[in-house]
Amino acid sequence: MELEFFDCNASFGMRKLKLPGTYHTKAGLIAAMDNYGIQSALVYHAFARELSSLDGNAMLMREIAGEPRLVPVWAVMPHHTGEFPEPAKLLDEMQKDGVKAVTLFPSDQSFSVSEWSMGQLYAALED
Repeated sequence: MELEFFDCNASFGMRKLKLPGTYHTKAGLIAAMDNYGIQSALVYHAFARELSSLDGNAMLMREIAGEPRLVPVWAVMPHHTGEFPEPAKLLDEMQKDGVKAVTLFPSDQSFSVSEWSMGQLYAALED
């Protein structure tokens, strides 16, 4: 029986700093996956981490369309400032786009992961 590998923390897209193991393009990520024998991966877009979660999530969906090996992960953040959808709307959008996982970048995007800030989103994701 041959092992199948699933990467649970992959990304691609231009970054402020190019570090080892980062890929500027979807093609670069897929080539690395092929090189290491990885069949599929949960993937987020670097733009969603470094600049704008909403815009990066949209870029991700456009760029991975038609690529079944890449499973979308959305970067999420609190909705209280109006920059991000409320949890119920976010979950509807995720379901519509087939997003099965989320990630958080609180230190990159300067928000708290405490209950007072993220509690509503945590509860919605848990449900």
